[in-house]
Amino acid sequence: MTLVLKPRFHAHAPLPWYTRWRATAKALGLSKEAEQRLEWIVFYYEKAGRNGSLVYRHFGLHRNTFRKWLKSFNEGDLRPLETRSRKPHGAR
Repeated sequence: MTLVLKPRFHAHAPLPWYTRWRATAKALGLSKEAEQRLEWIVFYYEKAGRNGSLVYRHFGLHRNTFRKWLKSFNEGDLRPLETRSRKPHGAR
């Protein structure tokens, strides 16, 4: 009897979601800051098991900072991870 080992990943298997997010970030040309925020979110889902406290400690973040970016995260559009201007919309 011959033991046949099957490859863990097939050539046609879909990419893991975090790999797609990283590829999308590169394609969109996101800033380094936005890519860092994406890494916080990937860590949150992949390594921390959706435990924000582990993310805060690992990256040295304040919890409100991480929660703000997690709340603005949209899987279909990574552009909200970019820093927005603080300039006032209108001046008197």
